[in-house]
Amino acid sequence: MSSTLRWAFSTAAARGRVVLVLDDLDEVDVPSRNAFRDLLSDPPAVRALVVAAHAPGLDPGWDARFGQCVLEGLPQSAASRLLRSGRAADRVRIPDSGRGILPMYVEQVVRYALEGGSDPPARLADLIALRVDNLEPRARRVLQAIAVLGDRMLPDTIAELLPKPEDLDAAIEALLRAGMVELIEGTIGTSHPLLREIVIAGIPVAVKRELHRKALDAGDRLGFPLEVSALHACEAAESFQALWLLEQVAERAAAREDLETEILSLRRGLEIARQEIARGQLDDPLRAVVIFGQKLGASLTRAGNYSDAEGVLREALDVAGPSGADRARLLSALAHVAYGRRRSGEALGYIEQAIEVARRSGAHDLLSTLNDTRRIWAS
Repeated sequence: MSSTLRWAFSTAAARGRVVLVLDDLDEVDVPSRNAFRDLLSDPPAVRALVVAAHAPGLDPGWDARFGQCVLEGLPQSAASRLLRSGRAADRVRIPDSGRGILPMYVEQVVRYALEGGSDPPARLADLIALRVDNLEPRARRVLQAIAVLGDRMLPDTIAELLPKPEDLDAAIEALLRAGMVELIEGTIGTSHPLLREIVIAGIPVAVKRELHRKALDAGDRLGFPLEVSALHACEAAESFQALWLLEQVAERAAAREDLETEILSLRRGLEIARQEIARGQLDDPLRAVVIFGQKLGASLTRAGNYSDAEGVLREALDVAGPSGADRARLLSALAHVAYGRRRSGEALGYIEQAIEVARRSGAHDLLSTLNDTRRIWAS
């Protein structure tokens, strides 16, 4: 991907100046972020400007020679002028925290005042949540469906999540007036990622589960990306389907060397498997704990996170049977953890145990692999 970006920069630079703007970099998928990082670590010989914005907690991994700045809030005087221009200065006052005022907060205050509100909450999230709560119920249900589905959705898809699809047009008009959704080329999405997060956080658990179940059904027909379907399956508490999809997400991530996504998917799968021990939707949740524990442990080992890997693998080993290929694989994975920590004797001890279990279980292919590993480590 980084090679493609370099080619695109060079091609575009032949026609004029190149400006690349990356907004919400923390929301960009890991492979794309890595491609941008690689591009900037070895940029093509062209004149270009790259500007990125992200949440404070993200480390994009860019070279230290690139400048950084923290965006401050608006001064009180600027916020007051915006309130006056929005005809809201006589209805509300914005509290000054001394750290500046977020532009989005000013926008939300203006909208809140024009809707008849007064004394807005001091926190942006609380103000947005209050405006969502004040929506007419029909519009709020549509907004919840849009938030669950994600951005750039067709109205027909949104209608599949509603109890009364005929209410959609009027509700969307109300949400457009409130500035909570935007219409782009016939598709609809929330107007800001923070708004979407707050809407989702405020949906009752049972309602959210049902919305995700309907979104999962719609995705099967419309061909949603695998990762999106996995998210909907998890949130809909469809455990078997969620585990099946998460395993595929992890495999695809491993194929493209996206270790972060691989670990995240397997960790989510392990959490679901643990929950199913008590819930009882799966026929054999302990086996699911073993499978996802072994895979997650191996991924954490490749990431160099040996402490977490050992903890996950020992948990899986505790619930695995006293024999069988699964136990042999877990012992082998613990051997790789020890080997990564340069504890050769401990690693060979685990491999010997794994070989013995594999031999008793008749897992001949696994036995051959374990013998090869022992021979390499012992040499």
